[in-house]
Amino acid sequence: MPQPQNQDGHIVTYDLKAEKDASSLHLMRKVTVDFLLIEPKYYPALRNFFQVVRTGDEEQIVLQPEPPARVTSLPARRFLLCIGWLCSVLCAQALRAETRRRDACPDQRSTARLR
Repeated sequence: MPQPQNQDGHIVTYDLKAEKDASSLHLMRKVTVDFLLIEPKYYPALRNFFQVVRTGDEEQIVLQPEPPARVTSLPARRFLLCIGWLCSVLCAQALRAETRRRDACPDQRSTARLR
């Protein structure tokens, strides 16, 4: 999370604030430029101010998903195991049926190409 920043140059200001809670992230950024013309002798100070703004704007926030909740109840674990077992049985049956079909008609692909 970026650190809060508050730069007050009287005619230019910069505020940056980041807040987070359990389900949201709020980023508040405010730049105020309160002049129309400025003398060249103030250009270096103004440039330094905008470098601070640039540095603050380049801060990164890394969002990471929460790890999935583990299934700890015994009935839920049994249910997941049964689903996994059922899927593996159905996949094995489908694979055996495909193998039997292919073995029963070995030249089916070659005759299909001739048509």
